[in-house]
Amino acid sequence: MNSTVQTPNAAKVPPLSKAELMLSDGDWSTAAAPGIVRAVVGVVNSTLDEGDRVRIECSDVVDNAMSFELRAGQNIMLGVAACSASDVEAPVTSGILDHIISAMNRHAQRQVNVRHAWALILGPSRVRVCYVEYDAIHFSAVRYTTNSVGRRLLGAAVAYTAFAEPPELGSDPSMKWREDIQRWEIDCPDPDDADQVVYAPRNPEFISYSFFGCQTICLPVALSPVDTKFKYMVKDSWQLVPADLEGAKLLDEIGVLCGMRDALDTAQCEPDSFQCLVRGGTVRVNNICDSSRLVLGAELDSYARWTVPHGATGDTTFNRIHRRMLSSPVGVPLYKLHDEKDAAAAVADAMLSHAMILKYAGIVHRD
Repeated sequence: MNSTVQTPNAAKVPPLSKAELMLSDGDWSTAAAPGIVRAVVGVVNSTLDEGDRVRIECSDVVDNAMSFELRAGQNIMLGVAACSASDVEAPVTSGILDHIISAMNRHAQRQVNVRHAWALILGPSRVRVCYVEYDAIHFSAVRYTTNSVGRRLLGAAVAYTAFAEPPELGSDPSMKWREDIQRWEIDCPDPDDADQVVYAPRNPEFISYSFFGCQTICLPVALSPVDTKFKYMVKDSWQLVPADLEGAKLLDEIGVLCGMRDALDTAQCEPDSFQCLVRGGTVRVNNICDSSRLVLGAELDSYARWTVPHGATGDTTFNRIHRRMLSSPVGVPLYKLHDEKDAAAAVADAMLSHAMILKYAGIVHRD
């Protein structure tokens, strides 16, 4: 999105004392940190039209650092303000990394369609950006706001929050929030068919506490935007797989459920308590399979992962494939069972179903 940046109107520019402190050497006091960050964003906002301006939400200062978020419409950029310049220089040993991890986890809990994020690290006379994804946090070099290079980076990051398209700042283009119906609109893939659109309420039934890793999310869904009964469940996750393996060949949960369904159909047998796969596959973005390589590019995606699957050899490289499946029925959560007989009956039905799946499909549940 292109925009002409106007020359600041002197009457609109806020007092620069706190902003100047941020751009100069020396430590911030913890009490001044929120005001300094607000002042810096205010200076950038003074160059933007009112509808394009960026809002800032600051948290409390904890361990000499303050988390914040820059917001513009649906766009969100994370941030951490460090009260000491040395903390910006060494984010891992200073604890700034822990602040970013916590901020990302909170962000992913609130924005269930997040697939990555950008973050700013600010400190006295220093700024750097970082890119947060499922297996790593990538830090840029430190830039100094005492010169034009650092000030340009800071201004560009704030302006990017205002003008970037939501997917560029991390939202999933295959999962959009519809204000008019107050539901998520989700594309559900199938390798042999066109995507089917399903609709989910705002809050998921389950979401991983940590963003890092598979980031599993389960949402009850309906097949119609006006249906008030959510009879299906969407499970969304990022699976770690060999980099040269196509999504259609994965033997993950979707592949196992497909095999179970085929075996039980052949035996003309259907357990009473059985998760029936309706459709599922790799999510497509602009008709391209969604993966960490699509998000990061081949160069960034080639680094060593934090984790590797069981049985992996040392020379195998991995990336994450975005998988999504639609299944039914939607059961009652265990915490809603208040009768011991109902709980025992549920366990007994599950055991019978697993025995039937073992008999006809030769599959034992891994967990």
